[in-house]
Amino acid sequence: MLLILLLLPLVSCLPPSLTSKSFIPTLQQSNLSLIEFFSPYCSHCKAFEPIWESTLDHFNQSQYNIAMHQVNCVEQGDLCNKEQIRAYPSLKLYGPQGFIQDYPKSLKRKESDLIEFMQSKSIELNTGLDIKSKSIHLTTEQIIKIMGESQLKPWLISFWPSSQLDNLDELNYKVFQQSEYYEDCLTFQRIWSILSNQLTSNSKDFQIGHINCHANSQICKELGLANDFIPQVKFIIPGFDTAKTIDYHGELDTKQIFNFATRAKQISSLTKIDSINLLDQTKIKTKLKSIDTIPEPLENYFIYLFDEKLTTKEDLQILPYLLPKLIESPNTKFFISNDSNLLKILEIQQKNLVNYISSDQQKYEFNEDKFQLNYLSSLPTLINFKELSLSSSIYQSFGPMDSRDLNKLNQFIETHSNPIFKELTPKSLDLKTKESMVILPIQQPGQLDPYLAKIHEYNELISNTSYTQLLNQRSTKQSKANYYKNLNDFKKMIKSLRKEIKQPLYPEPKFFYIDLSKHKELDGLDLIPGDLTIISRGFQYQSYLKDLSKSLLSINKITNGSVHGRLINSPYPDSLRYLDYLHQFGIWGYLGVLSVVIIGIIWRRNKRERDYLPLFEKKNQD
Repeated sequence: MLLILLLLPLVSCLPPSLTSKSFIPTLQQSNLSLIEFFSPYCSHCKAFEPIWESTLDHFNQSQYNIAMHQVNCVEQGDLCNKEQIRAYPSLKLYGPQGFIQDYPKSLKRKESDLIEFMQSKSIELNTGLDIKSKSIHLTTEQIIKIMGESQLKPWLISFWPSSQLDNLDELNYKVFQQSEYYEDCLTFQRIWSILSNQLTSNSKDFQIGHINCHANSQICKELGLANDFIPQVKFIIPGFDTAKTIDYHGELDTKQIFNFATRAKQISSLTKIDSINLLDQTKIKTKLKSIDTIPEPLENYFIYLFDEKLTTKEDLQILPYLLPKLIESPNTKFFISNDSNLLKILEIQQKNLVNYISSDQQKYEFNEDKFQLNYLSSLPTLINFKELSLSSSIYQSFGPMDSRDLNKLNQFIETHSNPIFKELTPKSLDLKTKESMVILPIQQPGQLDPYLAKIHEYNELISNTSYTQLLNQRSTKQSKANYYKNLNDFKKMIKSLRKEIKQPLYPEPKFFYIDLSKHKELDGLDLIPGDLTIISRGFQYQSYLKDLSKSLLSINKITNGSVHGRLINSPYPDSLRYLDYLHQFGIWGYLGVLSVVIIGIIWRRNKRERDYLPLFEKKNQD
C-alpha cells in the first residue's frame, strides 16, 4: 500500500491521447478544445508538459466548457498529416464544427497566457452567434462599385491569396495550395467568420466582404497587394466620393481586428461637437480633482477646429488621411468642430494650471505672451485635450500650407498620442523603447495626486525654459541687427533679421505608474514605493529620485543624457558602477578594452626594444 501511495504522483492525470476515430467525436463534446500535437521524443514537448498539466487542472476546476486533449503524432501520423502539423508541440484550437485557429505566435506558452487565450476565445464564441460566415464574396463589379462610389455604411473587407474562396465555412486546403501562407489563411478563415457575425449583429452597421486577389489581380495590385501574401484587412471609410481605405497592420486576431474596426468606425464618423458638449460628454476638464481610484486607461481627444465661412473643401480633404494615425493611438477619440470657444477652454485650462501647481515654495503666474506664442494659430487646426490634464496642445498653423501639410499634422498626432500618464504592466512594457520613461510605483490611488501635479509642473517648467530661451535668441538676433544697422551694413542687417528662430524643443519622457498591489516586480527593475524610477537611454539605465518635490530638474537632466543612473541588470556593486559603461555594450565592450590593453602591451614592448636597441648596438661595438 505504501508503495502504491509513493507511485501515485508519478501517474499522469492526463486524459488518453486522441486517435483518428475519437478525434471528431471528442471535439463535438465541448464548446472549445485546445489540442496539443506532440511527439514523445521531442525535448520541447517534455519541457512543456508541466505547463500543460497545470493549465488542464485549472480548466477542470473552472466553469468554462473548455477541453484540453493531446495527439501523439508518432502513433497517429495520418491524423497529424491531415491537420497539417509541421512542428512539435503544435497547439490548435477547435470547436464542435472543427478547426478555429492556431495558438498565436505572439503569446508565450506559459500557463497565464494559455488561460487568458482560452477564456477570451470562450467569451467570443459563447455570445450566441452563429459561427457560419456572414461575409459577402465580392465580385469584380461589386468591388469596382464599392471603390468608386460613396458608401453609406463602412465596409470591412479581407483580401486573400486565392481565386476560388467562395464559402469561408469550408476549410479546403487546396484553395490556398499555391500560397506560401496557406496555414495563416486557414486559421484566418474561422476568425473572419467570427468577425462577420460580431460586426453585423446588434445593428453595428458594418458590411463585411472578402475578395479573391488571384481572380482580381489588377484591383489588388492597385491597392498595394502582391501576388502572395498573408490575408489583409482594409476598412472602407463611408461618405466620400471615392473610396478611402485604412489598412489594418496588427495580428490576425479576432479581438484586435474587432477593436480596429469599431475604432475606425467611431473616428471616421467625424462627429461634430461644440464647447458645451465637449465639457459635458467627455472627460475633458478645466479643473482637476483628487484621484480616488486607480484610473482606467485615460482618454485622449483630437478635435479638428475649422471656420465654416473660411474653410474650403480642399481643407477638409485632409481628414481621411489623418484617420490611420488616429486609429493607431489607443483610447483616442476624434471630433470636428466649428466652435471657436474651444480656444477659450485652452486659455481657462492654462490659467487654472498655474494655480494647480503653485505652492508656498514655488509660485507660478499666467503669462499672456507665452500663451499667445504657444497657442496662436489660424484655422483650420488640430487641438489635443487629455483626460486628467490641463496641459492641452494646439497644432500651430499659419496658413493653408500648414493646415494641409499631412506630415506635420501626423507628427503632431503622434507626438501627443500618449495620455498624461498610464499604467505600466509586464505586458505593456516595451524593452525596445528609445524614449525615456518616468515610473512611479504606487500602493494606493492617493499617491497619484502629487505625481500628477509634478507632471504638470514639469511640463510648465520645460515650457518656461523654452520660452525664456526663445526670448534670449530673439534679443540676440535684434542686437545683432542693430549692430549692423549702426555700421550702415544693411545687407548683413537684413540677413540677420531673416534668420529663422525656432522654439527650443526638449525630449519629452513618457510618464507611467505601476500598481505594486498587482505587480511586485518588472523585468529586473528595483521598484520602491513612492520613489520615482527613471529609465533612460533605451531601457539601459535606471535612476532613482526619492524626493518627488525636488525631482523636476533632475528628470530633465537624466532624460537629456547628462546624468546617468545605474545600468539595469548590472552585475557590479555600487563601488564598481563605472564598469557599467563597458557592460552596456556586452561582449563587445570587454573585447574593446581587451584589444586596447593588448595593443598597449605590444606598443610598450616595441618602444622598449626601440629604446634599448641603440644601447645594445653600442655595447657590441665596444
